[in-house]
Order: sequence, then C-alpha cells, then structure tokens
Amino acid sequence: IAVPVGIIVGRFELNRAVIRQKGADTELLAVDSLFLALSAHGDRISVEDLQLQTPEYAVTLRGKVQFADDWPVSVAGEYRLHQEGVADVRGALSLSGSLEAPEADVEILEPVHVRLHGNGADVLNNLSWQLTASAQEFSPSAINDQWPELALELQLSSEGTLDQYQ
Repeated sequence: IAVPVGIIVGRFELNRAVIRQKGADTELLAVDSLFLALSAHGDRISVEDLQLQTPEYAVTLRGKVQFADDWPVSVAGEYRLHQEGVADVRGALSLSGSLEAPEADVEILEPVHVRLHGNGADVLNNLSWQLTASAQEFSPSAINDQWPELALELQLSSEGTLDQYQ
C-alpha cells in the first residue's frame, strides 16, 4: 500500500451520530464526537490525533504506521470506560514493533493499577507470544462498592505458539 503523493487531512470531525432500531428509543450505538487528524506520504501514515467519545468510553490515540517492509508501528494513547454502578476505568495503551516482533501494553491506572504486557514473533508465519500481567494490591470494592473488601494481588505469565492449538 502506498500513497503516490503527500496527503494531509487537516481535520475530520463528527459531532454526534446515533443508530437506533427503527421504532425504538434504545440507542444501539451513540458517538458523541470523533476527531481525526492524519497525514500520509508514500507508505507511511501518521495519526496526529484520533479522539473518540461515546457515553460509555473515550479513546485518544497518536502514532505512526508504515505499510511496507515488516509494517513497523508506534501508537500510544489513553482510554476511559464508564458503566453505571461501576467505578470509571482510566488507562493507557501502546502498540509498537512490527509484524515480525509486535509489542503491546495496556495499563489500568484507575480505580486499580493493572499492567498487561504482550509480545509476539513472526505473526504471519509461525506466531509465538508471551503475556505478563500484574496488579498491585487492591480491593474489589474499589471497582464496585457492592463487592467485598478483600486484598487481591496478581502476577501472571503465559506463552505459546499456534502449533500448540492445532
């Protein structure tokens, strides 16, 4: 994939979109706002800013993707999740590396601190992966006040290949 000339999208903005089932008041999908600023030149796309806001979640991303060689990528951002009756979740995420050696991090910063890190190798031919997760001591009641006051801590690691699942 290659763009023959440099393209700059100064701004794309959507200020409200709702999908409802015909004759019903229930929203199937609602987008409060969507903002995108990107540029493309040759086989590179740079996302200067991507912001998506819905009643339940918000995501902001920035980064670069190259659609050649082994598709190097470097994308980072933040997210927020909201659901009635549960504490709001706020965190950060990143994706880096390439199809040959991708890495991803997802971190929950509030209401508890949890970190998930994954990396892989040879995604297209012989996928292998490693995953680690850790959570500092927290109580489930920090997430939902109806849940018990306990002290939980998590350390997890896993690895595998696609051959193990055939």
